[in-house]
Amino acid sequence: MKLNILFLITFLSLWNVSIAQSLKIYSGKYREGTATYSYKDNPDGGRIYEGSFVYTTPYHKITGQFKNDKKDGQWIYKGYKKSLKLSYKDGVLDGMYQFINGGDNACTLLLTIKDGKFVGSAKGIKIYYTWNRLFHYRGSFSGQFDENGYMDGNWTFEDDDSVYVFHATYEHGVCQKCYREDITTGDITQGVIKINLHSIVIDNFETIEGEVDRGHSRWRKYDYEIEKAPSPVIQKESGYGAFLSGRSLVGGLPRPRHNVAEEGRVVVDITVNPAGYVIATSVNSQTNTSSTDLCKAAMEAAQKARFNAIDSTGNQVGTITYYFQLR
Repeated sequence: MKLNILFLITFLSLWNVSIAQSLKIYSGKYREGTATYSYKDNPDGGRIYEGSFVYTTPYHKITGQFKNDKKDGQWIYKGYKKSLKLSYKDGVLDGMYQFINGGDNACTLLLTIKDGKFVGSAKGIKIYYTWNRLFHYRGSFSGQFDENGYMDGNWTFEDDDSVYVFHATYEHGVCQKCYREDITTGDITQGVIKINLHSIVIDNFETIEGEVDRGHSRWRKYDYEIEKAPSPVIQKESGYGAFLSGRSLVGGLPRPRHNVAEEGRVVVDITVNPAGYVIATSVNSQTNTSSTDLCKAAMEAAQKARFNAIDSTGNQVGTITYYFQLR
């Protein structure tokens, strides 16, 4: 038994040494600055990033770890009066998310992301939100998300002018109760609060991915608030989001054609060839409607989307999200 254990320990040690010896180090020019990182040669050509990565430009610094060419563990972005700390698991956002922008009284966003979804408590300072879609405020907020990434429970928003406090109660993404309190008069007004956290996170996420886009998995986007429809209603497509790493839309995103009185979010998985054409579509599991009409309209519109051409031999996958709301 002792000999077997000794042999196993010796074998593992030799294997670890062999892996370490296969890694190489690059240090020198990299895009707009310089970088130092470890990698191993890809048998099919190119490099597979493995281990530490440091990228520095005159404007910012990015540090993190790669595991088999995908981001893994904590990554840190530092710029002028700006910092972003976030964590990955196998190329997908997973763990702490901390964003600070500015000096004194800085904009701050503290979140936890699990498998690409917001979960647990969330806090923000100097974050923008809207009231009844018309009035825009900036202030502090606190609340929580459920395990599926939707706003849940009691949320509180307070504007920087110390005039209004907004209160909202959500049940798995659906606003059950929402009102505004004027703390100078005590007046209460009913309404709807909308906070656009996903756009803030997406902007920061794409900033880093644009700088260091090594084989990462796409981050799934979610709609964090589903509003109850007033009556009477007119059906219209009221919003969209498109994500294809490193690519941009050409001529805007085609709008769905439909005439049904239904609402929901349709997330369409897309496959795009190097020329920029969508060659395949399917409905993503994050779609929150069972309406075949909305799904069909969204896929037909997504099929017509066009992205910029790239010099590559492989196809890319991404998503286009349509938000259908009753007005």
